[in-house]
Amino acid sequence: MSLAVDESEVRDTAVDVGGGLRRRLIGWVGVAVAGAVAVLAYVIPSYATVSRSLQDWTMFGSDPKFVGLAWYRLMFDDPAFGSSWSNVLPVAGGAVLVGGVMAPVLAYCVHRAGGAAVVVFGGVWGVPAVVFAPTGVAAAWLAVRGDDFGSGSLPWAIGCSGVILSVGVLAWMSVFRGATRVISALVGGGISVLALIAVGLQVVALPSFDPEAAALSPVSYALIQGLYSSSAPGFGLAASSVLFMVLAMLGIGAALLFVLGRVRFEYRARSERVAERMRVPWGAISGVVSTLLLGAVLWSLWPWVTNLTGPLDGDYPDRATVVAHTWLPPLLLAVCSVAVAAVGGFAIGVLRPLGRHSRWLLLPFAPWLFVGTGPLVMTWFHETWQLDGWAALLSRAWISIPALFVFTALFWGLEDRRRMTVAAGVDRRRARLVVLSGFWPAGVLSVVLVWLAGAQDLVWQSVKYPVGDDPSGQVTLHRFAIDPSEAAAAASGAGVDAELPLGMSLGYPLPLLAVFALAVAAAGVWYLPRISVRAGG
Repeated sequence: MSLAVDESEVRDTAVDVGGGLRRRLIGWVGVAVAGAVAVLAYVIPSYATVSRSLQDWTMFGSDPKFVGLAWYRLMFDDPAFGSSWSNVLPVAGGAVLVGGVMAPVLAYCVHRAGGAAVVVFGGVWGVPAVVFAPTGVAAAWLAVRGDDFGSGSLPWAIGCSGVILSVGVLAWMSVFRGATRVISALVGGGISVLALIAVGLQVVALPSFDPEAAALSPVSYALIQGLYSSSAPGFGLAASSVLFMVLAMLGIGAALLFVLGRVRFEYRARSERVAERMRVPWGAISGVVSTLLLGAVLWSLWPWVTNLTGPLDGDYPDRATVVAHTWLPPLLLAVCSVAVAAVGGFAIGVLRPLGRHSRWLLLPFAPWLFVGTGPLVMTWFHETWQLDGWAALLSRAWISIPALFVFTALFWGLEDRRRMTVAAGVDRRRARLVVLSGFWPAGVLSVVLVWLAGAQDLVWQSVKYPVGDDPSGQVTLHRFAIDPSEAAAAASGAGVDAELPLGMSLGYPLPLLAVFALAVAAAGVWYLPRISVRAGG
């Protein structure tokens, strides 16, 4: 039985909405939970960042003194500030080209091929999505090419390009599967361009924390001026505030497109999949294009891939400690942040406290949709520097705002489908299984991706994991990229006998890479082909 979901038929219907007041009250509770966590994780730190940028204060003492816009005047007069932004504009443009042009072109070719091509290329392009090791890739490029390659944001961008292309291909394949392809492509394209610009603006340059590298990227500029070369954090907080405001505007723009476009994800049961033959010409084109692009991705990763193992594997007795510091805190945070996002997404997408207008409840979260660690790291560090143990190693990102938007779209589509199944005479308990079966793979996949992003977060690890104290994989690789002798000395000071060159798998253990690759490839074969993005209509 095929159930074509038409939102105009299910919105605000009385189908299985008995106890509507109770449902909406529970929905408000779910939204309140997500909102309260977001206030603690993002709103208060953002306010503290902006307000402290107007003060003269020190990180660990003394009473603050209001100085108004003094830090901003100094910052705008600093040539390095303008250079830090101009240096990342090509990176942002490159991200838009890769994710906003190349990815949809390939995804359209695969969509037109249909049949087995969708499954095969879904699995193939799932693998590069988890080969995300920007610090390791950048360090490997700098180690291989040295001064001839230069330093800055380019090595970091190379390390991210494969992930952007992979995620873009998988996302655009879902867009082209939707029933409203034109409006979905326009809305999805607008959101993706804004997201990719935000990603480009937050790249981290290597070397990131050398005073001479302040002009390499906005994040590097803020960290250097606020933590590493200045006794007055207000300077760095002013730079962080400017970056935050730009990212907030991008997030609000994307959220408006999301809400006004009425974005939702539609899920088809396996029994509803229609067998179709692959169109050989389009399949051949998809194969050629994929081969070329995968070759480019492999070229970008080659220095890292060929140095995954090295003397470090046999000469690093504290390797388990390094891996634990790098991966366990982000795992705890990923589970928490995705769970809270799921609660909020379920409340908005299923319980719908404001009926068909419930998507507007996402707007208060919008300013932080694209905000990463960089703009808030100084405030988060100030909040946690006196903590001990694992609590000190966790960042404050207790809710994943991007996951909240994704889950809202997914739950909205699943709830529409549930109501239609009930209207078609299906038992209500069986209909509820539609929501569960459609959500759990997305939940697991989100935990994996958020965990991976947190484990590769050099910005947070650089302020919380000094190499000579509690070393982490990313910080050690970063030190190696700057100065191998310094990295060796720092590792030795931590009780580590490190022989260089370092094995790049220190920042991304091979067993985890294999598990993540299999998980995402499986999702690309068995789950993502059943998801389509729909907007409007």
